[in-house]
Amino acid sequence: MKEGLVRRIQCFKFSEERSAHVTHLLYIHRKRPSLIVQEIDIINPSEHSLDLDFKQKNQISNNDLKQLDQRDIQFDSNNDIYSMITNQLSIRQHNFIIYVIITNKIISNCHVKPGSPEKQIILTVVKFSSVISENSLLNKTYSQEIQEQLQKQAKYDMSDALSISSIRLLKEHIDTWSLIWQSGFTMSRSLAPSTMNGDVINRTIYYILCSTPAPLYELNINETKRNELNQSLFQIDQCYESHST
Repeated sequence: MKEGLVRRIQCFKFSEERSAHVTHLLYIHRKRPSLIVQEIDIINPSEHSLDLDFKQKNQISNNDLKQLDQRDIQFDSNNDIYSMITNQLSIRQHNFIIYVIITNKIISNCHVKPGSPEKQIILTVVKFSSVISENSLLNKTYSQEIQEQLQKQAKYDMSDALSISSIRLLKEHIDTWSLIWQSGFTMSRSLAPSTMNGDVINRTIYYILCSTPAPLYELNINETKRNELNQSLFQIDQCYESHST
C-alpha cells in the first residue's frame, strides 16, 4: 500500500500436467483521477500450452441505473476496440448523476506457450457529472450536452493515457503516491493483539485516499491553484490528532 497498489497472486491447476500463475495488479492513478489500470500477467511454467478463456463481466442490473448510450470506439494510437457506456444513476432526493465509462474489451481467448508469460493491460476511464436535479434532466438538450461533454472528456483522458507506456503510467502513479508520506503521515506495520492494528487502519486509509480527489497532484491544474493548495497544507487547525499509526 505504500506505493498505492493492490496485488493479487493466484495459482491454478488444470490437470497434473497443466497449471498457471496469475498476478493481478490494480491501481487508481493518483495523477490521473479518472484512470483505473489493471495489469494481468499469466505465467505458464509447464511444458504444455495453455488455452484460456476470459470473461468480461457485464454491468450489474440496478433499478436506479439507466443506460443512455453504448457504443464501440477506437483510438488512433492502436487497433484495440473500446466500449463506451453512458449511464444515468438515480441518487437521493430525486437527483441524478450521469457518468461515462470507457474500457478496452479484453481478448476472450488466450494461448500461452510452454514456459512463457502473457500480459493483458486493461485501462478504464470514468468521468461523471455533478449532481443534476430531476427538473434539469427534463430538458433533453441540457441532458444531451452533459452526455456529449463527458464522452469528450473521457475520450481525451483515455487517448492521453494510451499515448504513454504502461511502465511510465505505473512510475507516474508511484511517484505521486509517495508524495503523501512527505508530510510525516505514515502507515503502521503493527499487528499487536487486541488493538486497532495497522492492517485495518491501512486498508481504511488506502480506500479513503483512492476515493478522494487530490487536485494538488493532477495534471491539468494551473500554477495559481497549485500554490493556493500548497498554502492550505500549513494550516495548523487542520492537523490530524487521532490514532497514532
